[in-house]
Amino acid sequence: MRKGRYFTKQSLQKGNKILKFEQPGEFYSRIARKSMEKNDLPEAMSFYRIALNRDPHNIDYRISLANIFTEMGQYDSSNRILIRIAREHSDHGSGCYFGIGCNFLGLQEFDNAQESFRRYLFLEPDGEYAEEAEELLVMIHEDIESITYEDEE
Repeated sequence: MRKGRYFTKQSLQKGNKILKFEQPGEFYSRIARKSMEKNDLPEAMSFYRIALNRDPHNIDYRISLANIFTEMGQYDSSNRILIRIAREHSDHGSGCYFGIGCNFLGLQEFDNAQESFRRYLFLEPDGEYAEEAEELLVMIHEDIESITYEDEE
């Protein structure tokens, strides 16, 4: 049986070289997506963080990380990322407001959720999530009215 080759301090001093295994952010992003498909959110989060370290300006990695936080019920962490993206990148901001609104719903902060959905609809009246945002606004309004009605009784 052949023994494996290990790098020791002595072998490194003799001039043997170790090749670095550095991959771009996309490599780690692919692994993160596969982890998401397996519903391994902590692992996906770890790989998206590595991807962001490799490519810190990649908005898609940031949005994916925010989505993982949302899936894990960490709405405040997700909102911190989404709010920063919305402020810094107007071309991605409108979609972020929809995500922010959903996170506020998860936090039961209905006024903030309404504000976020309204902002989304103002920026994207015919956007991908416009119909859902309108339905959520109606639902929030009905919930607030029913709470107010119950308090009056």
